[in-house]
Amino acid sequence: MMNSSKCYLVMIFFGVGCMTVSCSDSAGFSSSKGAESKAGRNANAEPQAGPGEAANVNDAQTADIQNQEMTELSFRVTTDMNSKEADVVFFVDTSGSMSQEMAMVANNMSAFVDTIQKSDIKGLNLTVVSDMDTISTVFNDGNNFYQIDRKVNSTDGLEITESLIKQGELQLREGSIKEFVYVTDDNANYLNGFKQFVAKNPKIKDKLAVSGLVWKDGVSVKSETCTKANNGSSYMDLADSLPRKGLILDLCSENWNEMFVQLANKIVEELTENIFRIDHSVDPSSLKISLDGRELSDDEFSFSEADATLEIEKDLVENNVGAELKVSFVKN
Repeated sequence: MMNSSKCYLVMIFFGVGCMTVSCSDSAGFSSSKGAESKAGRNANAEPQAGPGEAANVNDAQTADIQNQEMTELSFRVTTDMNSKEADVVFFVDTSGSMSQEMAMVANNMSAFVDTIQKSDIKGLNLTVVSDMDTISTVFNDGNNFYQIDRKVNSTDGLEITESLIKQGELQLREGSIKEFVYVTDDNANYLNGFKQFVAKNPKIKDKLAVSGLVWKDGVSVKSETCTKANNGSSYMDLADSLPRKGLILDLCSENWNEMFVQLANKIVEELTENIFRIDHSVDPSSLKISLDGRELSDDEFSFSEADATLEIEKDLVENNVGAELKVSFVKN
């Protein structure tokens, strides 16, 4: 795949031009070209299969794809922002049960910063909302890091967020994407109130994504260093329901460095015009891509199964601003 470019309380700002993408997910779209291609390759690779046998294998696999339900995503390539900027805020719960997690934030935040700085994204501004005193040691450039010294309790992250925005303490820029990342072992109160606040605030309404390192029922495993207060369902709800999708990670994961890299890559990808996140497990053999009504050839795009991201040739995207990109596939 080509290079991918896309708060505990922390806020990051990026100073570069951005494209927004709207996405819809519907069932019922049907195609079998990708499956035919793969089936043909598989059939030809069988040393014992004669021409007739290869054709039979191909037909059987194509028919199988045709009988499966296809998913179609529709992206609109737009440029409604004058510059690419990202304001990232980490909200870090510093209640008594979070001592181990606070240390992990301090020890791994540099992975987040380094990943972004290695990309083409410039002008990163990072804000952390927390009364922890060790986080600032990972930043060498005070010009792009802000810390708001305020205690975040286990359930009041969303209320604090709204309060800081109303008071003008979060430096949220016009046109920037906003990424609020919450690190907590508890759930948030005030979910519906926060949703209403976001919906009525044009500065963040269509630009905000909520991500989090939280307890996930069925995924997180309690240990001596990771305890549970409540499932982080409010953050999961916001991650899925806002116009920009968030990323929910496992608070009890042993690899915090990797999680911070994932968060950074998400932002880099969103600020890169030709990267589109699919957010589904995809059968690559079933992929069919069209831009402005024209089906793309294999050399005009690449797909990463590991990241579930689709990368389109930059020239194609730049020359088709406003066009619709359709992606259809069978879910694995």
